[in-house]
Amino acid sequence: MLSHIMLTAATETSATTVESAMTELLRNPKVMARAQQEIEFEVGRDRIVRESDLVNLNYLLCVVKETFRLHPPGPLLVPHESTQGWNVGEYYIPPKTRLFVSAWAMGRDKSVWEDALEFKPERFIGVGFFAHLPLDNIRICHKKEEPEQQGVIGVATRATAMASDRQSPSFAKPSSQVSG
Repeated sequence: MLSHIMLTAATETSATTVESAMTELLRNPKVMARAQQEIEFEVGRDRIVRESDLVNLNYLLCVVKETFRLHPPGPLLVPHESTQGWNVGEYYIPPKTRLFVSAWAMGRDKSVWEDALEFKPERFIGVGFFAHLPLDNIRICHKKEEPEQQGVIGVATRATAMASDRQSPSFAKPSSQVSG
């Protein structure tokens, strides 16, 4: 299973992110409705989302960030090596130790995230993705926005398609409210 996850993370990160985001949106109808409303207000019904629209889709960006937190496309970060000895809790990490950091565990850490297992995009309103993480001197990829942008466009396209047929029961309604 881990090898499948790592292979998927290496080759299909955008597709994995969109699939995870759509799963969470379907599980959280109020979040889906808010995302659809933002798309309709900022983009309209007459066209698909463009890259130039992304600066106005703040809530949808929060949805993608929350998806990255709960469902990182790569559950383990690229291995690192300690440059000096240091303590982490009760453990001493010697210099030149290869470190495998679990992004999956960090995203679910109850000491860092309130309601860690809940999908709550609102937690990212007005803050950057790394603002909540206890990381010092982290080197962040200079193209870190690209996965977010691809995720927002993919999720926006699918969420718009789900909302486009106003005559059928909306995916944004809980199943108990859908008649028929």
